[in-house]
Amino acid sequence: MTIRRTRALVLLGHGSHHDAESSDPVHSHADALRRRGIFDEVLAAFWKNEPNLCHALDLTESDDLFVVPFFISEGYFTQEVIPRELEIHGGITRRGNRRILYAEPVGTHPAMTAALRHCAETAVHESGSALSSPKETTLIIVGHGTTKNERSAEAILRQVDLLKNENYFAEVLPAFLEQSPPVGEVLQRVRTPNAIAVPFFISDGLHSRQDVPIVMGFAQKGHRWKNPVEVKAVSRGTVGGAGSFCLWYARAVGMDPQMAAVILERVRELEEEVGREPQAMRQESRIPAFGEASPATAGGQNPPIRQAQGRKSRSSPHRTARRAREFAQEVKTAGSIELGELLVRSEGAVFSVCHRADQDMPHAQLMELQSPEEAHELARTTSDGKYRPLNSAPTLRRGWIIRNLNAQGLGLFVNLMLPGVISRHAAFKKGALRIRSFQQVAARQSGLYSDICRMSDDQVRSLARECCGQGCVQTPMWPIRDGSSEFVIQKTMSGRSLMIPCPEICSFAMATGCEALRGRKADDKL
Repeated sequence: MTIRRTRALVLLGHGSHHDAESSDPVHSHADALRRRGIFDEVLAAFWKNEPNLCHALDLTESDDLFVVPFFISEGYFTQEVIPRELEIHGGITRRGNRRILYAEPVGTHPAMTAALRHCAETAVHESGSALSSPKETTLIIVGHGTTKNERSAEAILRQVDLLKNENYFAEVLPAFLEQSPPVGEVLQRVRTPNAIAVPFFISDGLHSRQDVPIVMGFAQKGHRWKNPVEVKAVSRGTVGGAGSFCLWYARAVGMDPQMAAVILERVRELEEEVGREPQAMRQESRIPAFGEASPATAGGQNPPIRQAQGRKSRSSPHRTARRAREFAQEVKTAGSIELGELLVRSEGAVFSVCHRADQDMPHAQLMELQSPEEAHELARTTSDGKYRPLNSAPTLRRGWIIRNLNAQGLGLFVNLMLPGVISRHAAFKKGALRIRSFQQVAARQSGLYSDICRMSDDQVRSLARECCGQGCVQTPMWPIRDGSSEFVIQKTMSGRSLMIPCPEICSFAMATGCEALRGRKADDKL
């Protein structure tokens, strides 16, 4: 009997230590694709958030890992940083029986054309207005661009050409923040009564939310606008000689639901690549077309991850749930376990999780979560609304509970609250956790992060006391130097607390160290 190879989608994003919304699109699309049940596992990982890129492949149990960079263009991150952090080479990397299949970034796929068009139409629809005709509308695609890399504008210019060839809009114009043609001059080139600007960015971060509207000239810093905006212009000849036109400003294209289709197209390309290999290595199942029912979800066969009624998330019950089952059994044996600020309790055949400080609160006084995926919003900010770039910071909001989770649902919720904790705990128990010294991690850094190599041992210890001792619920297991058996700092755990091992210095601590070395706030483009 042939055993079906299990599959994981690993969606990679940049993330940010300063912008709470930068990782939203990656999480949103990962959640949506997880609910569709196409893959046995769906994981999001980031350069600047948790879980970090370098741990992404260790967090999955699948045979085939489809790694898709959720980036706009080819460049430094997709060609250098991601392959280096994942230790992969080329399109297909083999590790024993596992295959790691690395895709090109989503932003360079031709299917982005449909996402851009849908994004533009959505902006108009959500404003409660309607276009007289696309033939009287100019579409503006706004990107970052840079004079340092000739290829940075290729993805946008390719989309401009594709959309022009469709002959759907009257005109399609490119505009860039840091190269020509500049964003600040694009509105002067509009010759139609209507225009729609779509930011060719992954998220509604500072560039698309603030920089572009200000530079375009239709918004001021600190002031909000409402679509459509009436743009008054001089030295321009609009249709009919009008002196103004209506401008709709869309959300970043990476936020559009159509991006899920682009992700699946990248996976399908990888499947075709695998299909060219010998028959014994072929993947047996096919990624369905966007909107097509998949075998995994047909007939509603996926079991819920909550036993109670209400909104349910779906996930396939294959061999990939082994770690979650082992963790659930550990909780059941102990009755309850503290995991950082989480209290996990066994309640007969199901499990509940709440903030450990709320363990004596009546359930009726706590907000009950309906889906494990609500962990994203819960973990993102503190009780006073401040961004938590580190999920393991001891600043988790109180006043909530999630109940009636089965083992699989418990694993999903815990891993979204504290990314990778179950896998690292399992590896640590078996003596298989890969520990990397500060020296090793610092040596592989490039760009602004390479400054971290200048830190002395005493500075590293001071950094660890600040970030890892007081600022994190994990226990650092990494030494400063290769060959050393001494952890960078020592931490003690309470009796019921399960130790959360940290195998190497994280990007947040490195950014903090770089800021200290420079004596100023680090540039978030690290």
